[in-house]
Amino acid sequence: MADEFTAVVSVLRTATNFSVIFGSLTPASMNIQLRILRSKFAYLAKIVHPDHVPDGLKKEAGIAFHELNQLRVAAEEAIRAGQYDAAFRKNGKPAPADTGRTSAETVLYSPGGIAYHLDQTPYRQGDFSMLYRATGIGVSREEVVVKIALDPSLNAWLENEARMLKRFADAKPADPVGGIKAFLPVLRDTFMVTGERGRRHRANVIVAAPDFVSVTQILGAFRSGLDPRDAAWIARRVLAQMLAASMAGVVHGAITPDHVMVHPKTHEALHIGWAHAIDRVAHPNARITHIIDRWKDWYPPEVFQKKPPDHTTDIYMAGKTILRLFGGDTKQNIFPEHAASPAIIRTVLRCVEDSPARRYQDGKQALDELTRAVRAYWGKTYRPLVMPGV
Repeated sequence: MADEFTAVVSVLRTATNFSVIFGSLTPASMNIQLRILRSKFAYLAKIVHPDHVPDGLKKEAGIAFHELNQLRVAAEEAIRAGQYDAAFRKNGKPAPADTGRTSAETVLYSPGGIAYHLDQTPYRQGDFSMLYRATGIGVSREEVVVKIALDPSLNAWLENEARMLKRFADAKPADPVGGIKAFLPVLRDTFMVTGERGRRHRANVIVAAPDFVSVTQILGAFRSGLDPRDAAWIARRVLAQMLAASMAGVVHGAITPDHVMVHPKTHEALHIGWAHAIDRVAHPNARITHIIDRWKDWYPPEVFQKKPPDHTTDIYMAGKTILRLFGGDTKQNIFPEHAASPAIIRTVLRCVEDSPARRYQDGKQALDELTRAVRAYWGKTYRPLVMPGV
């Protein structure tokens, strides 16, 4: 293995043509040439990947694997430009593809041969992970978000998220989840990374969703209060998250302002926060064991009573989020005066009844009733949400 590694590294550092590394491509269509190239890359990646070499070679392997990735990306671009056989080095140095990143970054390598170039500074801390904006250099460049568990003891939460997102992605067309897949995050990768003192952290790679903002961000941007007409259409997206979980046969368990995202202009929704989700079929007696302190008022009585949650638990949390959108008191469940019509208020307050039996038992009924109440009061009018400072 060490001999193969040394040979490949030598080729990477001395070759002057792509064909020396990836082989000569027989006359064929561009798609076939790309397929041959990627097959050879996969073979070489197994030899130089840091996970596949002895401990003493891991640092050198990281450098070699990064260079191999760069050369593969450059070779793909050369194939598309009809220049695969041209020399690719100048002054004895490689001419790697531009990743669009500065040197102030960290690179993570997945077992599948993808290099993820992370911004040096995280842009957000989640409940269980640190989030980094990144670019994945693989078959193509892709903007992603890499979530890395804050501590190995929190790996299980990210593993649960990955399990849920894979389940949603694999849903057949006839599966109820099939109709909501467009509103769910796309898991691009999940693997373990080594942190300080050799501790292993789970990393989930999620396809980036540009221009989406969370309800938390919206509430922070509109300090003096959100226009009730905007609160109304966002409220429907909150209930849609609850309904999505019900359709998927899970309890979301954390429908809070942090976990509901919307696109201000298109009004599309993105339902995140699935690390907390519980499969009601596989684990009918499971409890919600993690309570997010800043959203403590969002959890219904049955959670604190250690009872198994169900879809009405999500309805309660969605109702609390909607109440906050309208500027209400989430401790006492009180709407501000003149914030909405009596029908809208009744619908939302039914969601936050202490007794599960008094809440809506059908999430679609809650969504339909809110929709009718909103349209009866304000009509069906499109309102782009203009975020301050954007």
